[in-house]
Amino acid sequence: MTSGQFLTGATATTVNSTIRLYGKEATMSIDIGIGSSLSSEDAAHFVATTEAITSALQQVREIHPAYSWVWTHEIRCRGCHARLEIPVLASTKANADKAFAAHQAAELDALLAAGGGPTFT
Repeated sequence: MTSGQFLTGATATTVNSTIRLYGKEATMSIDIGIGSSLSSEDAAHFVATTEAITSALQQVREIHPAYSWVWTHEIRCRGCHARLEIPVLASTKANADKAFAAHQAAELDALLAAGGGPTFT
């Protein structure tokens, strides 16, 4: 299924979430197809889950906003001061960005797990 296509009998629903960081806003829209068999309870659970993830992501971006280079093979999170290793022969901005994104994703997972965040069954 590609973007914009929905299952037969499904109706298109858009969920919008706004993330604010340092006075700037970014809006994320997710288009989903919800079939007629989806109960209002399931739809409410989906909306609550989306809002919980968006809120946690905003918190992670506030707590872990950026990184700084320490050495050619190491960056450090400006928020929690975690040391993130970059392979010496691959110490590029792109690899540093990937390492930092992985750090933020791990922090998001930990935040959701600690807060009894959404579960997907």
